[in-house]
Amino acid sequence: MLRSSVPGSPGSIRRSGTALLLTGAFVLGSDGAEADTNLGSVAGISYVSDTTESVAAPFYNEAIAACPSARPEPLGGGIYPSGDAEQAWVEDLDPWGGPQGWWGRFRNVSGPAKTATVFAMCTGRRVKARRAGGVPVAANDSRVRRARCPKDTHVTGGGATFHGVGRLVSSYPFDGPDANRVPDDGWAVRYYNLSTTNPAYLYVDAICLARKRLRYKKAFGAPSVECPNGGHLTGGGIRHPRGVASSAWMNTSAPIDTTGDIDSIPDDIWYARATVYPRTVYGICLVG
Repeated sequence: MLRSSVPGSPGSIRRSGTALLLTGAFVLGSDGAEADTNLGSVAGISYVSDTTESVAAPFYNEAIAACPSARPEPLGGGIYPSGDAEQAWVEDLDPWGGPQGWWGRFRNVSGPAKTATVFAMCTGRRVKARRAGGVPVAANDSRVRRARCPKDTHVTGGGATFHGVGRLVSSYPFDGPDANRVPDDGWAVRYYNLSTTNPAYLYVDAICLARKRLRYKKAFGAPSVECPNGGHLTGGGIRHPRGVASSAWMNTSAPIDTTGDIDSIPDDIWYARATVYPRTVYGICLVG
């Protein structure tokens, strides 16, 4: 798990092989940190979460939901801040290494102190991760970056980190130039650079699996999508139109459980709470 409430730029991130390592301002296992919560397992997927410590506006906080040793590979991840959608935005939401899991960082923009819960969906199967990085985002502007999955694999989740000060606008699976219209070919992110003077750099990651029993659900204007009967979430996302990028943002993109389900595992519904702007919600489900 990961904790920090420093109001300035985040600690740096460096990659060694396929693992991401912590450097700079991050604190691993700080005093008062909460333990990761094992939310249960189904169909070979383990669901885990970690909640940040409370942070006042206008500061940020972060957490890592670490995968268990029996299922060490993250398929996807999400984040759910407390409070109103208009009062907090997501700055980073991305797979993490050492320990493997999912990292999320949010900023409490206004209102009372808030926490955020970060989720990871984890597997014992071998996944393939692809990173698209180093693309500059101009000051006071947004840009899309895509990470493509290898041939004969399908995206299960993804995310982004940003070397600068900004906010996530959209993070979602996309359909590439192939014979179908299924958004299974990689992960796309739109990020807004809040700096008025300096460009910053966007890195996007896609997690991919060589498995055909994945179903991709989406809904425009609705707050959520549900997996088909017998399906279990590997990931999900949210997409805002380009025209609202300067004013819209991601607040919540996270798995939740169906009311009245036989268990309490958040494997059924992808929930994407956002500001009032129109958006498309995506859910990726493993079936069979």
